[in-house]
Amino acid sequence: MRPIAIDLFAGAGGMSLGFDQAGFDVVAALDADPLHCATHEYNFPATAIICRDVRNTNLGHVEAAVKTGIALHQRFDYTRDVDVVIGGPPCQGFSVGGLREVDDERNDLVIQFARMVVAIQPRYFVMENVPGLGSKKHERLLGQAINRLEKAGYTVDPPIIVDTSELGIPQARRRLVISGNRRGEKVLRLAPSPRSRVTVWEAISDLAKVCTPKRLLGKDQLELSDRDLELMSRNDSAYSRLLRRAVRPNGLGYMRSWNPRVLTNVRTSRHEAAIIRRFARTAQGEREPISRYVRLNPRGVAPVLRAGTDRLRGSFTSPRPIHPYQHRVLNVREAARLQSFPDWFNFHVTNWHGYRQLGNSVPPMLAHSLAQGVRQSLAVQPTPPEISLASGDSTLLHLDFTTASSRYIPAKAKHP
Repeated sequence: MRPIAIDLFAGAGGMSLGFDQAGFDVVAALDADPLHCATHEYNFPATAIICRDVRNTNLGHVEAAVKTGIALHQRFDYTRDVDVVIGGPPCQGFSVGGLREVDDERNDLVIQFARMVVAIQPRYFVMENVPGLGSKKHERLLGQAINRLEKAGYTVDPPIIVDTSELGIPQARRRLVISGNRRGEKVLRLAPSPRSRVTVWEAISDLAKVCTPKRLLGKDQLELSDRDLELMSRNDSAYSRLLRRAVRPNGLGYMRSWNPRVLTNVRTSRHEAAIIRRFARTAQGEREPISRYVRLNPRGVAPVLRAGTDRLRGSFTSPRPIHPYQHRVLNVREAARLQSFPDWFNFHVTNWHGYRQLGNSVPPMLAHSLAQGVRQSLAVQPTPPEISLASGDSTLLHLDFTTASSRYIPAKAKHP
């Protein structure tokens, strides 16, 4: 039997994917951004999307979505007991990369996560965020969320901090994880097992043989020839081979219909000659002084991939790392490798939205490590999925904000 999960603040689906790969059925997902909802629907066609502000979401909305997701997963053994609620509330209000404002309106979303857990009453919950949430500055807010959960009958574990570079992910991304269990359930003690370090070059060396600026300008996808596939196989690693597969080797994730001869999200930015010269003068591991972009050290791990801001906060572009050898910024596919997304996973076709979705995502391999801990506490051995999933409608990845809003957000929800 496969345990049931609900993903709050799901974004493009990093947390959903990690739990899927660990043997969970993610039957419902919530996010307020309609472009994130579109990307999530494309990659998880059997998950029901709730596209609304969590502050205007109640248990009825969730139950309706769960009922739809159960049917899409062809589950006939559901007993109305959700095994785990997962999620990563927006972290910019706590992040050292932002202003860390105590009164940032997004900080309230941590309380909203606790509210939804209390309403849904899952057996377990897992929330991830930036370490800044656990700082002295925000202890009152975190305390309020924990107090709400404890009053509702949950045991909350002491927060832990994990570094993704210690989990076999080629990116130094430190995250705070808060988890707990409904009283009466086995106590949850998450402790992700360390994995061998993976470098930037191990993550993208095979892509470098086919992703060249001249070849990819103006193209969102690349059809690979036999020669391309041969070059990639000569220059790959255990990590890149894993991400070229449709499922994880343990076979617990859903099989995906995917053409390995097509690389998506490979559009390369067009740089002016002056910018190319500046990038060329920037040493590996150093920061280019004008753009402040970091040139990646191929033998190290990448810095945190950041999201930039959405249209309501100025539409600022996220800082994009410079390729270790080519004089350009990484494309979205290369950045996805650094975030541990497999190549079959697709993001919005524009670089700006694709990078924003990546920066807002939980690395799937981190989520997978957390999911394994939850699964052990549940004491279940999930069965391999009996159905495979085809990707959704490709037009979902081309929507602009207006058309995506019209698709997902009812008129009443836009103006509550």
